[in-house]
Amino acid sequence: MAKLGHMQWLARLHLDKVFFRRLSAANKRYEAFSRDMAIKRSRKSDNIQTKDAFYFLQKGEDPESGKKLTQEELIAEASLLILGGTDTTATAITSTIFYLLHNPVCLQKLQFEVRSTFASSEEIRGGSALTSCRYLRACIDEGLRMTPGVGGILPRQVLPGGITIDKITLPAGVDVGVPIYAIQHNEAYYPRPFDYIPERWLVDESSSDKGVIGHSESVALARSAFCAFSLGPWSCAGKGMAYKEISLVIARLLWLYEMKISEGTQVGQGDPNKRPETMRHRINELQGNDRFVLQTDGPIVQFRLRDKAVSPIAGVAQRRSLR
Repeated sequence: MAKLGHMQWLARLHLDKVFFRRLSAANKRYEAFSRDMAIKRSRKSDNIQTKDAFYFLQKGEDPESGKKLTQEELIAEASLLILGGTDTTATAITSTIFYLLHNPVCLQKLQFEVRSTFASSEEIRGGSALTSCRYLRACIDEGLRMTPGVGGILPRQVLPGGITIDKITLPAGVDVGVPIYAIQHNEAYYPRPFDYIPERWLVDESSSDKGVIGHSESVALARSAFCAFSLGPWSCAGKGMAYKEISLVIARLLWLYEMKISEGTQVGQGDPNKRPETMRHRINELQGNDRFVLQTDGPIVQFRLRDKAVSPIAGVAQRRSLR
């Protein structure tokens, strides 16, 4: 999927059917699913209780021509919405849990913040109390930095006339891009880039050294390079909703349960026996494969209901261990 996304000329020349037969077939099934969902949603038109993203896509008009999106364009947008609103959010939740469980001090700090902010799990909902959990947001952002849902490039095509980037001239028609993973692990913006440090997103008023994590300028620099949701007019339209979903899930899990990596399992971890050039040797880095969106496996986590916490499933206070 990543190859087709980054080298679209393969699909234009129908070479994907030659080199990636299984992937091409899977892509066709996904296209058919997206088309079916888009057509079903289009038939509902305005007969919905809440105005969703698709509603605004249907109603939107080009400010210059007044034209609306065609049916085929709506189907393409639906394909992007389905992919962008599922796998990426799941990856963000997975990565946040992974890094918290591999960094016990961070986990304890976040547990204290969540459990002291909310008196019960039912209080955890969208609103000012949730947004006041600054360490929660920092933990999520640090997980997104280290393991972005889309870690590869978001290609852009050079326009007529060409362009010069870093003293290199590129002709029109060339696709260019920088992997999000590479940007968000650049030491110029993120000191100790392979360490999980939520504090890099929080201003420490007592810090006077500009080069220290937590100084206002260091935080501003980190934010300037953060592009897990892309940047500018083409940034993720569902960013606000994604943050809300991730925050709700993480906060409720931490309020209700004690968590730990299942004993004897190492799923999701790097392998220290692998060579550094493979980038697969870091134990405390969640491993994944670029399928345009990131595909991860693990971690395997054990959950135990906290004392006096009421299970949202059973509705009674009890201890249980889930895998």
